[in-house]
Amino acid sequence: MRPSCAAFLACALTSAAQAQFLVPDQQFRCPLSDAACQKTHKPPAFEIGISEANHHPYSINYVEYTDKGKLWDPQELDDAINQFKAAADDGNQHPLVVVYVHGWQNNASNLSGDIVKFRGFMSRLADDYPIGLPGKAPQVAGIYLAWRGLTFTFEPFKHIFSYWPRREIARKVGRTGMYEAIEKIKQAVNADPKVRRNTFLIFVCHSFGARVLENAIEGLDAHGQPRGFMSVYFDQMHRAAQRARENHAQPSSEQARALPSVPADLIVYVNAATSSAKTLDRVRQIENDCRYFSAHPICTADPLYVAFTSTNDLATGLVMPIANLAIPDLVSDKLHLMSAANTPWMHTHLAPAPGCPNQEVICFDIAGKNLPAAQYYLPRIAAKAQVPKSRDHPSESDPFWIFNVHSNMINGHGDMWNSNVANLIAAILRNNERYAQVSAAAMANSP
Repeated sequence: MRPSCAAFLACALTSAAQAQFLVPDQQFRCPLSDAACQKTHKPPAFEIGISEANHHPYSINYVEYTDKGKLWDPQELDDAINQFKAAADDGNQHPLVVVYVHGWQNNASNLSGDIVKFRGFMSRLADDYPIGLPGKAPQVAGIYLAWRGLTFTFEPFKHIFSYWPRREIARKVGRTGMYEAIEKIKQAVNADPKVRRNTFLIFVCHSFGARVLENAIEGLDAHGQPRGFMSVYFDQMHRAAQRARENHAQPSSEQARALPSVPADLIVYVNAATSSAKTLDRVRQIENDCRYFSAHPICTADPLYVAFTSTNDLATGLVMPIANLAIPDLVSDKLHLMSAANTPWMHTHLAPAPGCPNQEVICFDIAGKNLPAAQYYLPRIAAKAQVPKSRDHPSESDPFWIFNVHSNMINGHGDMWNSNVANLIAAILRNNERYAQVSAAAMANSP
């Protein structure tokens, strides 16, 4: 490149940054212990909120990563883990922990509308959850894992040309910094059996956050061996099923209970900007291995994973498949261009329908703009049950719940964590046996 051209390009990029055409890769928040950072007037990386209806407390820790997958400040992650430990109180409390990875075009800045939506989601969950022991940390604890989801602020770079670079950064961040953070959070929750027994752990993500989370929990190492905590756990399940197959005997419920518990209780993908490749592999593994080990904790989960996308989400329903076709990600996607929730034949449930028939258990309110709330239910497609009935598993179940929702519930790509989504997830939690046990014990501790 000629010197004059290089100088012109450098000048242009500098001018763009000054005109706020570029979103800087920077730290937006400060740990409470960093007095020097606080002098920059950045908002704190920890906050306590009060739920809107029942005035129950909840906390949120923000943990920020660079485009290279490095922590901006390790203290943010340390504070998040310490906040969980304070909420758990050595197993004497019963925390509900929500780890969230945001998606495309967001970050940890207060200017990110995603933060406001996540606070509302946490408020809704806290409304349904007991407040815990007096003088202790809030039992509902959120951890907001942040990265630079957007590079440019103006078109056509904002949407069109930033897609592929952000897709690759999401994968990189997921396999580096987010992997390390999630491993540390998972280890903190699972290290003590009493703490694990009394904690309900949820991972949620949106848009490219699904690509970040999937690479963190389902990733393989350089040698193709399981690395993320869910890929390790699925590998353990597969080995147990292989042993059962070789012995021509199905392990009993007692043998299943002797296995380590699933490291997480619920994983939720909303408007996911990732392909169906990994989900398809996992569903096929469940359908095969659960024939030989139907009492395994994964086989009895109903659900473990939930993935849903709005029918009018053009970003994942139209733009993503076209972009992935133009420049495919052969490593992660394997030529699967669409997400699981945008693949109708993978659906386990129909879209939420009006009413609440007597036999249905997932019933919740949906409210439209200027319209009163009406009750809806989530119809299961019985023929799609991933785990059939057996001696040790008398009911059919779907460890993966995959479905669409209509625009009256999620209107477009960015309309997530609204009250309708929160009501659906709250209904799923109420029907979860472990959640019922943990929340009941929490209620017994409440003043």
